[in-house]
Amino acid sequence: MAGTFRYVAKRDDSNNWQELNNGIKRPNLKEANSIAGFEFIDGFSETEIYAGGGKGDLWQFNGETWRQVLFPSDMLLESVCCGQDGFVYIGAQSGTVFKGRNDEWRMIHHGDLSLPFRQMVWYQDRVWATSDYGV
Repeated sequence: MAGTFRYVAKRDDSNNWQELNNGIKRPNLKEANSIAGFEFIDGFSETEIYAGGGKGDLWQFNGETWRQVLFPSDMLLESVCCGQDGFVYIGAQSGTVFKGRNDEWRMIHHGDLSLPFRQMVWYQDRVWATSDYGV
């Protein structure tokens, strides 16, 4: 699970949560309300997880530590999908979508919606995205 102030944890059993914050720089209150903090989390495995939110605030976990990813935009990041094609898809403000992995990212769709994509999932060999308007 991921949350505000760049908090990440995993559930080991029914009543045991383990923090996974090694390497994460915690934002202050002002940053957490405007530019930093996690809105989403997804991964290919326990050794490659992506979490992000805020204005281009994207992080990658290698199973031991987190590192901040060089992301090409300061748009608000809203959703993520680690696709079966080996790429990560990031939904940003206005329905804009980025595709990449590690430190290589490119915009694949410049959105002009009034709302961002809230969820992104991989289904039938492609990414599907939803907003308050639908799929």
